[in-house]
Amino acid sequence: GTCALALLNSVGLLMLLIQQNQQNVLLEQAGDRLTQVEQSSVVEFLQEVPRERAQRNVGKPQYQYSRNKRSDALELDEGQEKTLELPGADGMPGINGTDGIPGLNGLPGADGKRGKRCLIKSLINPRNVTKMESTFGTWMKDTAVLNDERVWVAEHFSRLLREYQSIAALQSNSSDIVNVRKFYQGCGHTVHGGSFYYQIAGTSSIARFDLDTKKLLTLTVDDALYHNRAYLLHNSKTYFKMAADENGLWLIYASNLDESIVVAQLDQKTFSITSYINTTYPRTKAGNAFIACGVLYVTDTKDARVTFAYDLLKGKPVNVTFDLRPPGGVLAMLSYSPKDRHLYVWDNNYVKLYVVYFISDE
Repeated sequence: GTCALALLNSVGLLMLLIQQNQQNVLLEQAGDRLTQVEQSSVVEFLQEVPRERAQRNVGKPQYQYSRNKRSDALELDEGQEKTLELPGADGMPGINGTDGIPGLNGLPGADGKRGKRCLIKSLINPRNVTKMESTFGTWMKDTAVLNDERVWVAEHFSRLLREYQSIAALQSNSSDIVNVRKFYQGCGHTVHGGSFYYQIAGTSSIARFDLDTKKLLTLTVDDALYHNRAYLLHNSKTYFKMAADENGLWLIYASNLDESIVVAQLDQKTFSITSYINTTYPRTKAGNAFIACGVLYVTDTKDARVTFAYDLLKGKPVNVTFDLRPPGGVLAMLSYSPKDRHLYVWDNNYVKLYVVYFISDE
């Protein structure tokens, strides 16, 4: 009996040893699995910062630490979320910058048509050209065409115009006759740009007669005195006075509204009035008148002195006076030519030339 009991104890002890050994194996396997889990879920590793940031910090390699490995799928999801974000609101505008340095002044512009101080100071070097048979009339050169030495002479009332090839031909009375198709009157005619401009007798119209083509155009002037001896220029019995200067073609007449002197500027190409200037100067104080360099000059009733001047380009009177001639006799015509800067005069049966001396000539 004793032997059997000892045998049973030995077998039981052996079984306990086997079970303990199996448990140790299981514990080691569990430890290995735990180690694998720790290595896959909690790991410290070094990662180099992207190259762009490393370039901004040359010589300073940087590292970032991550406690978890992120899968490529997770990073892709986060990138997609970023692209779906909406832009933020605009920020407030910044403060204005300071003004820059001013640029250099430009070069001075060219002088205008009138140049500097284009006002008449006096008339000098008067010269008698020839004596005429008539007390009233007009003698003219083309005020616009250079190298044209022809001279035209118009009587006070006619429809014929005398054409001379030169002043020498005028002095020798060698001329051709031109029929201008309409009767003209007064001493206010002019030749400008190849055409003869005149008042059509007894009407408030002026005419442009082309001396080459013989074509005639007419233009009616409203609100103008043109008959019943209400002359613009009483001494020369003239209602309309044509004038040409450096600025083009002008028409001087008296208004039937207030009897003041009005100046109209003409467009030569269209033969139309482009502007009106009322000088408010009464016609009854005027002896004769002409325009030079954009300024209207009016003589006194004795035609001895220029007593009124009006700047047509600025629209205001100017303080200019100068002597013209001794009083007496009939001053029929007074016209300025911008081509030679002379004053053409018909005075007491003589046609004369004056040199116009401007203040700017000093």
